[in-house]
Amino acid sequence: MKGVTDTGSEISLITEDLYARLLSQGLEMLELKLLSTVLVTAFGSWSQRIKKQVYIPFFIGDDCFEHVFLVYGQLIESLLIGADFLQEYGLVVNFKTNCLMYEMEGSMKECKFTN
Repeated sequence: MKGVTDTGSEISLITEDLYARLLSQGLEMLELKLLSTVLVTAFGSWSQRIKKQVYIPFFIGDDCFEHVFLVYGQLIESLLIGADFLQEYGLVVNFKTNCLMYEMEGSMKECKFTN
């Protein structure tokens, strides 16, 4: 699956379509209660109420991560990994080598990305 890493986004998002597709494929995800959350764009030009958040296991390379994603109507890509995820797991975006860099089980890892 293809997603976008957005260091300017405070939160991580998944589309309603991808969420439904993962559910239909039997992926176990924990749906967490969400009280009155509104998503506002970076420039404040529009906002949308968010109704669900889910705790999802997913892979970068061979490594499994688990994270909370807000379920959102439409995005250009189905998955947006925000700064919240990067901070939680200590991932570094290296634009010189086009890699996500992180430590897993005491080893430094890299995963290539495309622009």
